[in-house]
Amino acid sequence: MSGKPITGNQWQGLNYELIAKLKPDVVIMLGFPVAQPEQTLKKLDEISVKAICIGAPHPELEPKTITILGKIFGMEERVEAYLKWRDEGLSVVRGRLLNLKEDEKVKVYVEMQQNPASRSLCRRTWGKQYPMQTTIEWSGLKNIAEGKIQRWGEVDMEWIVRENPDMILLGDWTDAWTGYKKLILQFPRIF
Repeated sequence: MSGKPITGNQWQGLNYELIAKLKPDVVIMLGFPVAQPEQTLKKLDEISVKAICIGAPHPELEPKTITILGKIFGMEERVEAYLKWRDEGLSVVRGRLLNLKEDEKVKVYVEMQQNPASRSLCRRTWGKQYPMQTTIEWSGLKNIAEGKIQRWGEVDMEWIVRENPDMILLGDWTDAWTGYKKLILQFPRIF
C-alpha cells in the first residue's frame, strides 16, 4: 500500500475526486456506527463507485468479515487456511488464560485516536460496550476504563496516573505516530 495514493478514510473524510479518478472496482469500509457509512455510501454512489461495508472490529465477527473479503478477492482457500490457523492460535491462548484470576490480569489503558499535537489533558478511551473490548478480554488483560466508560469517552491524565496501568496501548488511526508511512520514512531500505 505504500506506493498507492492516499484517498483518506471514512472517519476524517475521503477524497472523492481522487477515488473517482482511480476508478476502483469497490471501496471497502467498516460498517461501524461511528464511521457513519450511510453518508459515505451515498457520496460514493453519486460518483458511480461501488462500496461494501464489512463488520465492525470485533473478534467474533472477524471470521465472517475475512470470509467475505476472501470471496471478493478470490482467495477462499487462503481464507480457509488462515481461519483454521486463527482458531488454533486462539484455542492455545484461551487455554493458557482459562484459569487466570482477576488479580493476575495485566491492567491496561487503551488510548483512542488523539491528535499528537494536542495539549489537552483529556484522553479518549473505550469501555466495556466497545467492540474492541472483547480483544482485550481475550488477551487476558483488564481494561482500567471498563467501569468508568460504557462505550467510549474521555478521561483525564490524572485519572490514568491514579489507576496506574501496567501497560498503555495507543491506537493510531490518524497515522501520526505509526503506520506504513512512518516505517518508510524511518526504515526506507526495508521497503
